[in-house]
Amino acid sequence: MHKWHFAILFSLFVHSDGQATSLPMYEGVQADPCTTLTDLSGSIGCTSPRHGSSGVLYPIDSTSDYNMFVNSPPTADSIIVISSTVFTQDVVDKLVSYPQVTGILVDNDAAPAQFSPVDKYPQKRWGLHPDSTYTWNPPGDDFVTKRYTVPMFSLRDYNLNTPNSDDEIRQKAKSNRDSGFAYPQWGATLKAWMHASGDAATCLRRLQCQPLGGQSTWSSYAPVDTSKDLILLTAVSDSNAFFHDQATGANADSASVAAALTVLELMSSVVRQGFANFTRQLVVGMFTGEAFGFLGSRKFVDDIVNFRCDDQGGGGSCNSPYKASLAFQSIKLAKVSQMVHVTQIGSLSTSGAVPSVYLHREGHVNDALTQAFYDYQGNLTVLPASMATPGIPPSSTESFLRQQPLIPHAVIAGFNEQYTNKYYGSRWDNAQQLNVSHVCAVSTMLAQTIYGLLGGGNASLEFDLTANCSRVRQILICLTVGINASYCPDVATYFYDISGWDSTPNQYVSVWTRYAWNRYRINTMTQKYIHDYAFDVAQSKTAGSCESDGDCNPGDNPNVRCLRKVCTTSSTFYHDAISPAFAIVDGAWKIVNPDEPTMTESNWDATSVEVYLADNPVSEVVILIVGIAEILASLGAVWFVRRLLTKRFHSF
Repeated sequence: MHKWHFAILFSLFVHSDGQATSLPMYEGVQADPCTTLTDLSGSIGCTSPRHGSSGVLYPIDSTSDYNMFVNSPPTADSIIVISSTVFTQDVVDKLVSYPQVTGILVDNDAAPAQFSPVDKYPQKRWGLHPDSTYTWNPPGDDFVTKRYTVPMFSLRDYNLNTPNSDDEIRQKAKSNRDSGFAYPQWGATLKAWMHASGDAATCLRRLQCQPLGGQSTWSSYAPVDTSKDLILLTAVSDSNAFFHDQATGANADSASVAAALTVLELMSSVVRQGFANFTRQLVVGMFTGEAFGFLGSRKFVDDIVNFRCDDQGGGGSCNSPYKASLAFQSIKLAKVSQMVHVTQIGSLSTSGAVPSVYLHREGHVNDALTQAFYDYQGNLTVLPASMATPGIPPSSTESFLRQQPLIPHAVIAGFNEQYTNKYYGSRWDNAQQLNVSHVCAVSTMLAQTIYGLLGGGNASLEFDLTANCSRVRQILICLTVGINASYCPDVATYFYDISGWDSTPNQYVSVWTRYAWNRYRINTMTQKYIHDYAFDVAQSKTAGSCESDGDCNPGDNPNVRCLRKVCTTSSTFYHDAISPAFAIVDGAWKIVNPDEPTMTESNWDATSVEVYLADNPVSEVVILIVGIAEILASLGAVWFVRRLLTKRFHSF
């Protein structure tokens, strides 16, 4: 066939195909998925079919909309666009019972009155009172432990006029309803297929999941002096949420981390300036993975007690089992004379004009430690917690007391008998829940009280141990608003290159990587920021100029790095935060201790939400048939013209 024959055929085909179908144009949407976790009891969370789920956008903005859906459910496959004020376990359980509901998009248009998808006694199974029926967290409904086989995403709440913001998706769903769901309709495809099947042991064996884990940070203003008794100040640095990528934990955890870092900074400044020669030493620990069985603190205690290095490495490391630093071996539980944990101090109740915190103690014992806090005189009141509680609330302290029950301890909390944080364990526990002046007041109280406990005497007479509220505010902004240059100036000091990082605050622990040569195994910017801030303020020695860590650190020593172009030494270390349940056996993860937490996260392909405008499928079929007919007619015309021309010009 001559080239002009192809040209005629191609032009007719393209013309006909363009009229025959009106294919939907898919547009991406920024959203965070509900993913799958597994332990030895099975799996929780969400998944989609392998190739995703599609349906018409159906809005549920209120309880009346939900009732309308229940009374007259749609017949077509539907992706529910539901207001966060209606997104509850009972509503979701009912919605997914309808086979035509193929997915859910949560529109975070407003904060609900309360929302806590975790347990009423968080982490009870792994604490000191596993059989207790007490309620610490009244709004808790254990939503995060349910299993759903339809995909769910939380729309990112952009307030800008960006394409497919949560507001635009809401409007597209409403336009469907306003038109009586007439064509054309807005639809969506949700893809969040999770690889894991069965329980944790099964998915690990099939290489479908990885253990949860990350890196805790512990620090002191000097190398641990084994001749001195220790005071431990601890806080939790991770959080949880139904949609893990939106776990901010502002009041639950970030406020306490800010206070712990502030105390570390003040104590380090005292020591560097020679104002104190403490008889005890402070060690500050900020543990991650606590929301999933106290992973960080349990691992820290387990390593302090049981770790044995079979092959010593350079720079104070261990090659087998791999540890970037063995400095933690200087900490002996027998030398821990007192322990203080701080939690949920982001917004306090007030007695008159003075905010209050509550001191919780196992057995409600009063001793020198607790009395030191009760005697504090400042812009904050420390009160004893109610005798009605079973003891201390869920905290890292429990990991230490399981091993050494006699450690004198105090849990300083912003609540008495029950949590006052109505958004505990959810995305709504964000920066709006924080009162910076309260966090600053607690930081000052902790610093001045601990100063006295360390043997420093009367802080008010010797050194100004008042927290810098501007510094406290900056830490809170970095942890809860964004770790980027716009919000967090320290980012330029601590991060050489953030181009590959998501700066959105996220306190979810993430998954552990098994590769020993990745010495830090850092999964989130939050973990790195906390470590680097502590490294900075607790630095004990500087020497020599540098451009990168390698200029200071030929021996790969983790407590020497390049900071502000000066080689800096600090007694600040990462520490593995992974359950002692897991070990690598023959190159793969195995559960070697089923009595420890066994939570893993499923592997998953890239998740996505795409919206499109769909026409009536009947009319599209008709158009397609007409288009095919046109193509066939065009082919027939080409064939006829070719025969005619062949006969006419055959003599040539």
